[in-house]
Amino acid sequence: MASLSHPLQFLLVALAGWINQHQRDVIDYLRTKNRVLREQLGPRRLRFTHEQRIRLVAKAKHLRRQALREIGSIVSPDTLLAWHRHLIARKYDGGQRRRPGRPRVMAEIRQLVARMATENRGWGYTRIQGALANLGHDVGRGTIATILRQHGIEPAPERQKPLGRPRGGGFLHGRGVDRDGLEAVRRAVRHRAGDAARPDCRDRVRARQRVNAHAERYMRTIKEACLNRMIFVGEHSLRRAIAEFVTHYHYERNHQGRGNHLLISDATTERHKGPLACRDRLGGLLKYYHRRAA
Repeated sequence: MASLSHPLQFLLVALAGWINQHQRDVIDYLRTKNRVLREQLGPRRLRFTHEQRIRLVAKAKHLRRQALREIGSIVSPDTLLAWHRHLIARKYDGGQRRRPGRPRVMAEIRQLVARMATENRGWGYTRIQGALANLGHDVGRGTIATILRQHGIEPAPERQKPLGRPRGGGFLHGRGVDRDGLEAVRRAVRHRAGDAARPDCRDRVRARQRVNAHAERYMRTIKEACLNRMIFVGEHSLRRAIAEFVTHYHYERNHQGRGNHLLISDATTERHKGPLACRDRLGGLLKYYHRRAA
């Protein structure tokens, strides 16, 4: 075991060093880019919209004053802090005219939308909408977009752009793994297509085409949501990841082909009362929000 741990430790250290160096290169490029922009602007002042200020403040609040100075931002740290204080004051201003409705419920929904978008970089409006429906909240896509914009959170295509990510999808063609994936697709097809995908279907050619379409969609989903975001050190870790994703796929993931609902739901997943809980798999890569028993 000791002889096996040293190569693995060396691999992890090398990978961490490469990611760290890549991040430093990106930061150096951004610093140079900001300096060039400041040189072109000269003494002129930029005019920012309210939404642009929110987005800048949302990113800057996680950094210290010294880090903001080193980056060479086009906005000074003092200005960002002043914007932050102003936005906080507006948020908790009790003198504004209150609209009718349920303020406690809307406050909870706003927190949930911001939390789901922050913890799941690849979740778009539809995925967040389905996750809220699992908790008993019927929220429109436009409302979700507005909430994210107010919190300075970008849409999913911009949010899920990483500095660099490992590629693990090539392992999907490992020995015997294809059979696991196809079996998961068959179960998904039986739940999604019902009688049309039964084995005793007379038109076997069309049935096979339907299954192939679901299989291709499933393979793309598992690669984008799981395998391409992980690094595997052997077939055992790959099989474990696939098993975790299959369970998540059937019981915890909303599907647009089923009206943005879960494939399989039970009394636990349909519970709309009780404290909020988050069930995560694969180190938090896959998340599912549900209600515990009160």
